[in-house]
Amino acid sequence: MAESFKELYLKYVPVCIDRIFEGSVTGEDVIPPLQLITPRTNLNLVRQLCDLIDSMLPAPDAQPPPPEEVDQLERLYIFCLIWSLGGTLVQKDRDIFS
Repeated sequence: MAESFKELYLKYVPVCIDRIFEGSVTGEDVIPPLQLITPRTNLNLVRQLCDLIDSMLPAPDAQPPPPEEVDQLERLYIFCLIWSLGGTLVQKDRDIFS
């Protein structure tokens, strides 16, 4: 499961963090960074993501056990990503982020 989380992190988090803090460039268009409700660092956002994932996953000995299939973990990961990173944004930028 740890390897799956590492893959999901590399797939989603750097892109989202860059979009929030740095903005993006599309062709000749420069898109500004997104606005946060309160000041945060990229480490704060990743910590929020980890805390939310921890709260959503059942204990290893729980019935039913935590999902181990990558597609199930990815759905959970995306849900947590949207609420942890996207939840820190002002309303107008939440729509952009999603």
